[in-house]
Amino acid sequence: MAPRTKILLTGATGYIGGSILNRFLARPDFQSSFDIRVLVRSPEKAPKFDALGFKSIVGSHTDEEVMVQAVSEVDIVVGLTDCDSIPAAELTIKGLKKHFEETGKQAFFIQTSGTGVYVQLTNGMYTTDVIYDDANPDQIETLAPTQPHRNVDLKILSAENEGFFKSCIVLPSLVYGVATGPLFDSGLSNPHSILIPLMCRVALDRRRAGMIGQGKNVWPNVDINEVADFYPILIEKIIQSPDTVPHGREGIYNLENDKHTSYDVAEAIGKALVALGYGDDSTPLTFTPEEEKKYFGAHVHLIGSDCRCIATRARSFGWDPKLTTADMLGGVQKEIEILIKTGKAELKHFVSGVDPGNIQVSSS
Repeated sequence: MAPRTKILLTGATGYIGGSILNRFLARPDFQSSFDIRVLVRSPEKAPKFDALGFKSIVGSHTDEEVMVQAVSEVDIVVGLTDCDSIPAAELTIKGLKKHFEETGKQAFFIQTSGTGVYVQLTNGMYTTDVIYDDANPDQIETLAPTQPHRNVDLKILSAENEGFFKSCIVLPSLVYGVATGPLFDSGLSNPHSILIPLMCRVALDRRRAGMIGQGKNVWPNVDINEVADFYPILIEKIIQSPDTVPHGREGIYNLENDKHTSYDVAEAIGKALVALGYGDDSTPLTFTPEEEKKYFGAHVHLIGSDCRCIATRARSFGWDPKLTTADMLGGVQKEIEILIKTGKAELKHFVSGVDPGNIQVSSS
């Protein structure tokens, strides 16, 4: 029997991490083909992951001793925590080097970044023309190093040039939908994305849906289940034919299946508020400067930003997303209902360091 593939996944308690783990739980060959270790900060949650068939490792992605050792022992690392953490990337790279020195084999590092790397600051007033294609590395290399997430992505790409690991950088766009499955039903992972629930909470607070500027900025979107579908496809290709998997500058994978304007989302929220009795007017109203500061603080520029990309390379692997903007907008009322029912409708501060193009938030 072939040896089980050893995988370390960070961010198991997050939105995307939990969804990916559910995919593996559903596989009949889960126990026989995979040895999946999960890094969790909560000692209380660790036994629950163990009971599902995972191997829990208690610690943080910035805990050097834990992280370096954990990374050094596996064939594939799936990073799903803070994509803006230089220390997390450095410790992962250090562990990958240790793995190579001990085994002579190159492990794969699947880093989850985000399409926030492509943003243009338009303040909700217009959309842009440049569309970033993940099959065009020359175009992607024109991105400024100051773009969101880009400093971490560049650090990984630079380290790969030393030859001791291979990297694939996955860029989800605006991910939507309430995640379901064993990890969410048991309370181990966070079932909600960031942006749409945030805008719903803001609308409930002011009793009127809103947007930055005129809401003309455009973003790509993708359903959470279809995001989770991509990772096993990529992992299977790594296992079956590692030499054929595009990596490094060729290994950028956008995840998107449609696009929307900020006004589209605000309008759907406005209609849902009226339908549920939490508002009297469904027409979105532009946020005032005071509201921008109150609700979004330093992140207001991201809320009003423009982002354009397509997922050519990801689709070339057989990834075939079906859900569109109509599905996203059609689920807004249900999202509000769930937030209210579960007591999560109160306005919370926007999560530091997270933007619409990377919303895999961990809740340990």
